[in-house]
Amino acid sequence: MEIFYKKTIDAIEKYNMIDYGDNIIIALSGGADSVCLLLLLLEMQNKYNLSLSAIHINHMLRADESDSDEEFCINLCNSLGIKLIVERHDVSLYSKLNKLSIETAARNIRYGAFKMHSEGMKLATAHTASDNAETIIYNLTRGAGLKGLIGIPPVRDNIIRPLICLSREDVEEFLKQKNQGYVIDSSNLSNDYTRNKIRHKVIPSLKEINPSFTRTISTNVSALKLENNFIEEQADIAYRECLSPPQSLCGLQKYHKAIRHRCIIRFLNNAHLPYDLTQIFDIDKIIMSEGKINIAKNVYIISKRGTLSIRRSYEKMPIHVENKLQFGVNRFSDIKICNVKIIRQFNQDIVCSKFVNRKLNIYYIDYDKIIGVLILRNRRNGDKIKLAGNNFTSSVKKLFNRHIPSDIRDEICFLSDDVGIVLIEGIGIDDRVKPDLNSRNILEIHIQNNLDRGEQYIST
Repeated sequence: MEIFYKKTIDAIEKYNMIDYGDNIIIALSGGADSVCLLLLLLEMQNKYNLSLSAIHINHMLRADESDSDEEFCINLCNSLGIKLIVERHDVSLYSKLNKLSIETAARNIRYGAFKMHSEGMKLATAHTASDNAETIIYNLTRGAGLKGLIGIPPVRDNIIRPLICLSREDVEEFLKQKNQGYVIDSSNLSNDYTRNKIRHKVIPSLKEINPSFTRTISTNVSALKLENNFIEEQADIAYRECLSPPQSLCGLQKYHKAIRHRCIIRFLNNAHLPYDLTQIFDIDKIIMSEGKINIAKNVYIISKRGTLSIRRSYEKMPIHVENKLQFGVNRFSDIKICNVKIIRQFNQDIVCSKFVNRKLNIYYIDYDKIIGVLILRNRRNGDKIKLAGNNFTSSVKKLFNRHIPSDIRDEICFLSDDVGIVLIEGIGIDDRVKPDLNSRNILEIHIQNNLDRGEQYIST
């Protein structure tokens, strides 16, 4: 019994899963793993001064059996004095309506409920070393890079996995010693689902070759994580340096191929686009030259003059866009919005020295220096601007030629007042409206893609 407790404590300490006084909600299915997790955390409650509760999701997939699992969880939590939240969701109907597999639909519903009920708390899930091994094999068969071969992260956001160093055999032995029952999901016994095939057929065969297969996988994962963390740190630096308004990546060519691949993956993930390893390699090729790749229906990855962008074939901007700017959300196009708010208490050192946060596409202007009405529009022939800090006026045409890819120039946001241009997205603000030490009312203008519609070059 002590060995299972020690393994769990070691994992918690190694990955900094729990802080003293944490409020933790446990994902409780009623299966062996989640029951084990509940009991182990109860044993640690005094050690960490934990506030514990649980949540059970009835997927309504197995009729009376699903209801029986729910009843088991209710009775278990009542006997232990644990508050339990129960939700019922028709996964089968959700799967059909959204054209998803049952596995994906169940996961979406489950984690949606978990997210809602774990706000301000930590969510503990019962993933084990055996689950991790299955995930790694699953990722390997689908095609995965180093990140996919690491498997399930012990900690992600507010999700913790205290059993990640226990095998399924450990869990069952722990419950046997505790004389604690649990439910058995009949769907886990079927080979209809991919993960069950891996669990029932692939892993037993691998254990014939190496009886310590699960432990070996865990050891390999630790080594791979170390290398992955280093590559991720370097990719973070590269991505921040290359991310440039209006939502493109510039200058990836100078980085190692492994770093480029990580940046490409992040680029596509942020845009909610599907991809496989072959497409990652294809995109990397056009980064090093120029070209265009169809990544999904009506969606293209374009590499031109060292800039990588995402374009949709049906994106068309009106020839003439012009709207009065309002506080709050302003729609510039189907793919872009302009969010405006006024700041009356601000850090002058930041605002007065940096009028633009280029990575987030945020701009600051002195509201009291605006003359007349602020207009949100696209470019016009003959547009000019005297950029903040410059003692000369530049034509927008020349600035675009230097900074903005030709295929998205009509989609760049402009702000103008009765005197002229005060802001150009991706370029900067006019010198006459820059904040100074006497500024009292600052407009913060955040230009971003409309994520709800999913129609963007890239989500940043």
